[in-house]
Amino acid sequence: MKKLMLMALAVALTGVAWAGSPALTNPNATKTDVSPIPGAPGVFAAGDSIWGFDSQTGPNDNQCLGVEWVPLTDKIYVTGANTGVDPNRVYVYDHNGTYLRMWNQPAASTGWGGRDLAWDGRYLAHGTGAGTTVYLCDTAGTYLARTITGPQNPIRGLAFDPATRTYWTAGFATTIQNFDSAGTVLSTTASTKNTYGMAWDTITVGGPWLWVYSQDGTPACQASQFNPRTLVYTGVAYQLTMGNIAGGASFSGHWGDAMGKYGLFCLDQALVVDRVILMELGNLGAAPANDMSMQTVIGPRGMVSPGATVTPEGRALNAGTANQTSVPCVAWIDSAGTRIYTGAATIASINAGDTARVLFSPQWTSGPAGITYNVTMFTNLAADARRSNDTTRANVMTFTVVTTLQAPRGTAPTIDGNIQTAEWLDANRYDVSDVLGNGGSNPGGSPPGTCYLYLKNDSTNLYFGVDNNFGSLADYDQLGLYFDDNNNDAWQPDTSEGNFWWAYLAAGNRTIWRGWLPGPVTAPLVEPVPGMVWAVAVQGSRHHYEGNVQIGPKPPNANYFLNAALGSTVGFYMYSQFNGAVQRGWWPTAMPNAGFSNPAVYGDLVLLRSSGVEAGEPVKAPARAALYAVTPNPVKGMGIVRFALPAKSEFSLKLYDVQGRLVRTLAAGTREAGVHNVGLSGEGLAKGVYFYRLQAGAFSATRSLVVVR
Repeated sequence: MKKLMLMALAVALTGVAWAGSPALTNPNATKTDVSPIPGAPGVFAAGDSIWGFDSQTGPNDNQCLGVEWVPLTDKIYVTGANTGVDPNRVYVYDHNGTYLRMWNQPAASTGWGGRDLAWDGRYLAHGTGAGTTVYLCDTAGTYLARTITGPQNPIRGLAFDPATRTYWTAGFATTIQNFDSAGTVLSTTASTKNTYGMAWDTITVGGPWLWVYSQDGTPACQASQFNPRTLVYTGVAYQLTMGNIAGGASFSGHWGDAMGKYGLFCLDQALVVDRVILMELGNLGAAPANDMSMQTVIGPRGMVSPGATVTPEGRALNAGTANQTSVPCVAWIDSAGTRIYTGAATIASINAGDTARVLFSPQWTSGPAGITYNVTMFTNLAADARRSNDTTRANVMTFTVVTTLQAPRGTAPTIDGNIQTAEWLDANRYDVSDVLGNGGSNPGGSPPGTCYLYLKNDSTNLYFGVDNNFGSLADYDQLGLYFDDNNNDAWQPDTSEGNFWWAYLAAGNRTIWRGWLPGPVTAPLVEPVPGMVWAVAVQGSRHHYEGNVQIGPKPPNANYFLNAALGSTVGFYMYSQFNGAVQRGWWPTAMPNAGFSNPAVYGDLVLLRSSGVEAGEPVKAPARAALYAVTPNPVKGMGIVRFALPAKSEFSLKLYDVQGRLVRTLAAGTREAGVHNVGLSGEGLAKGVYFYRLQAGAFSATRSLVVVR
């Protein structure tokens, strides 16, 4: 029923003379349009259909709507209304248009569900059936808790500008609007196009350009070029003559390399089967004989431990037609605009069309925690005929991932929302910033130093302080502390276990608390709450929480308490959220976003009987070397590998595939006695089983992990 309604609307709109629409021009008036079949013959020009595939048959959905090609995965993603039955879905296709899998859109995305898609370099974005919500998810289909409030209802056309990191949207005869990740509208331009798709073009001369794919003209599939700098249509437009009704759109920078083309992926809501068609926009030129490209940075990227020794690694492609030998490659690592590392490598030989792992030397050692580095890698073939694809870049930061927290004995602080140094000197302080973005921070996560957690106890109470970098109270600011009192990876009814959840409500300038099922307190409670004391205040540019939870058996008249004894370990997870939308604090760092209600993935919080903060208290060396299970496992995005050394020693931690081939060196060098953490990025790894091996002196151990997408 949904699709019939759309077709009727499109027919009604076709042929209407919309005032102010620019005259259509085609620089290639003699173009030859051909059926969208791979390898179809023809003399192609801008506006031609040069490739395509059936998007309907694989998922059995005749209501395909939006489309986005993601260069990171080399896959095509299509939104679908699931033949008119909720839940709505996102479908995944490989480079050849073969259907692979699907995932459900959020339950609130009902009706038509998300229309067009956009890719911001890390997350896919799409709207909802009715409303202004923009959802964000990774390429595995995991949605962030954070959403964006868009400027239109619904969000139809959607594109992302990577330079300004902002979005563009438009709908049926509505305005074209540019908005940021906070939902702030940056520009509004009148438009009479019946927009369904948008795409951001970074290649066409004079750009970048915004392409508006609309249900205009005959057939109702029109791609119009819009200048995002002057906010006017340029007058250049193409009609997809093989199409029927326009859906979403996506820009393809190098999908057509084999044909020497680039263009727009256009979702065609066809009469027979829905399909994705690649419309040519320009000619990349025939593949030259000599063309080397550095495709991606494998490592370092994402996150590394402070003081980690890493072998920089990239992946190169021979995009030319000639085999190559002795190809020089260069790696740079910069910090705050200063080059701190230069590495070199040589590809001995690589055939045309093949890829190669590139290992740079010397090794690089990261600095202390909290530093962000910019990694640049490029091929440097002297006879390279196309330099524009030589270089790739990535960012990496140093961050100490802590998998166990300790609350030492100390004195009771004054709970007033002001974390004063003198009051918290006897506490442990941890950086719990959402650096991986697992909690739903802005794309790229929150940088180190965004959120600190202070912990201590006085045998009667567990005291906590949370120091955030947002400096004003906003409606629905939140702090959540989750406890698994007996650390048995489950919540039990009729106990204190669950969520100690605080929120600020601007209406009435008040705070509320709530317990999480299956705990005994499920309804919001207004201050005061027996058994707890909380306070929040703005201190300069920081936002401070202070509070306590009673320790031990249930106290008289207390609704909130921690049913644990000193010396015990409890399961623990926390988040700190700004404006009810963006996580600033998130611990455990590597915990999946969906893990909040699963105590099995929480970290450990030890209630120490003794005083002394970790920074000044000697840590007892492990009795023996050990290699621990990676967390989380399966790995999706980022995992943490932990290992123990009983004494200072040289070590190596390496990753192998199921055939025993070395995939990468995770870390190597010399470490002091203690338990150490190493980040494992799933980027660049095919899904499947891997083995990681620790070698330290005479000790050797191997464990397995699974990478999923």
